[in-house]
Amino acid sequence: MNNNFQITEDLLWDYADGFLSSEEKHQVEAFLGQHPEWQQRLQAIRGEQQALFNVPMEKPRADFADRVMASWATEMVHNHAKNKAKGRDWIIIAIAAVFGLFILTPIVVMVVAALQSSAPEVSNQITSVDWGTLATTPVVQYASYLGLTFLTLRFAEKWFTQRSVSLKATV
Repeated sequence: MNNNFQITEDLLWDYADGFLSSEEKHQVEAFLGQHPEWQQRLQAIRGEQQALFNVPMEKPRADFADRVMASWATEMVHNHAKNKAKGRDWIIIAIAAVFGLFILTPIVVMVVAALQSSAPEVSNQITSVDWGTLATTPVVQYASYLGLTFLTLRFAEKWFTQRSVSLKATV
């Protein structure tokens, strides 16, 4: 007998179930002959097996298969929706970054311009707004760029979504 042979719980369960080769079976039997504490464990395992075999089998309900398939379908739909939502994160991040840039840029420009210029003179004249030059002001230009960027990103998202749906349909 191999003196380095060590038995494990899994090996003992396999022995009790009859899954071992004849060589392994002889090694386990020789080991059990020398170690009565493992023989007791084998008897306990066989008792557990017998208790499991004596448990009465219950017949599943008639709608068991339908309920399992419905649960599986619900889980698949949920996983698909969750995976689909993960793909949109880059669009939200891009919109937030562009929006942040468009908000911060005019503020930085105004602060730098205010620091470089001297204090304006206060006059009591009523100022008028030249509506024709309003479109050339930086605020309106930045708002236009922001709107166009948002629309472009929204269009890209729709295009990628439609493309992924059509690719999945062909598979």
